[in-house]
Amino acid sequence: EETPKTIAFIVNAMTGTSLRMYPLYQQVSAGENFDMYIYIEDVVDLGGLELHVSHPPSTITANSITSGTILSNSSIFFDTINPTDGTIELISTGADFSGFTGSGMIAKISLTAGNSTGQNTMQIHDTSILKNSGNVQIDILDRVHGLIEVVE
Repeated sequence: EETPKTIAFIVNAMTGTSLRMYPLYQQVSAGENFDMYIYIEDVVDLGGLELHVSHPPSTITANSITSGTILSNSSIFFDTINPTDGTIELISTGADFSGFTGSGMIAKISLTAGNSTGQNTMQIHDTSILKNSGNVQIDILDRVHGLIEVVE
């Protein structure tokens, strides 16, 4: 009998500055409360951001948005949830995270699944903008949406 061998590894499928939803896929029951997280990956010298996210308003309701670890000390934090069209906007230019380099959570969005079953996509729009501490736009190389499946 052999001793099992283990190998530790990390999968990093994203290269360069990216925005992504976490989890990428989740299954929730109709009427259930759940959370989606927005992460930034491999950013250099982040000085401000403007995020535009949407979900299908007929099947999912956004309840609140709270700042993540990167924005937790940000002195300027604006957020808007529009339940009619399913859009969520988050704008921050706070100096408290200016020059942030690395990866981390930007925000947590608390949601409620409606009674309609099926798959729904939570999208990060191309209109989202990142700027460095010199107010120069940072290219976002990838945006990874989240898939939410509502089941009975």
